Amino acid sequence: MKTKLAATLGVIALVVPFVLAQQATEERETGREQDRPLLQPRQPGQTGQTGQAGRIGAGREKDIDQSYLKHQIQNNLFEEQAAKLVAEKAPDDSVKQFAQRLQEEHRENNQQLKQIAQQKQMQVPTQMAQWQQSLLQEMQQLDPETLQREFLFGTVACHHRNVLTNKFAAQKCQDNDVKQFAARTLPTLQQHLQQANRLTQQVTGISPEAPGVAGR
Repeated sequence: MKTKLAATLGVIALVVPFVLAQQATEERETGREQDRPLLQPRQPGQTGQTGQAGRIGAGREKDIDQSYLKHQIQNNLFEEQAAKLVAEKAPDDSVKQFAQRLQEEHRENNQQLKQIAQQKQMQVPTQMAQWQQSLLQEMQQLDPETLQREFLFGTVACHHRNVLTNKFAAQKCQDNDVKQFAARTLPTLQQHLQQANRLTQQVTGISPEAPGVAGR
């Protein structure tokens, strides 16, 4: 079971970014199909192709924002539940305290994200993704020492991706509220990553940091 989970976490850290990219592509394709039937009267000097291209572009912009909200909400749901489990079972008090911090701050982030989504009339998930549910179930079966170690390794990997995701969203999302949320949340995620790096080395003796880049 320990070997299986370690392998699972490693595969997830490598595969998830590609899965999300593919899903975002599929969502954009769906947006294009929804845009095509919409016709508007042409204005003098305006072609139908130009109007259609404008609507498709607007759909793509909205897809970026909605995809970001969707995946961040699912990620926060998983982080909250995983951290809750570790806060209850981890043998190291420092890890327990860190898990409690993650649980509280990811819950607060989700509350803000849901408010933004509601204001923008964007659909968002109410539960984590299936792979996250499966991973959480595997974590529940681990002994405390293994759970603590795999939690730290997974937190380092996931927060590296989360930092990059929020940097991207802060620049590329179209809605100002979404962009501001991503930029505002970025320092907290960087702090999570830095603390996860320190605890990983402290608890396991393994340094996860690449020189000069951790948390930046």
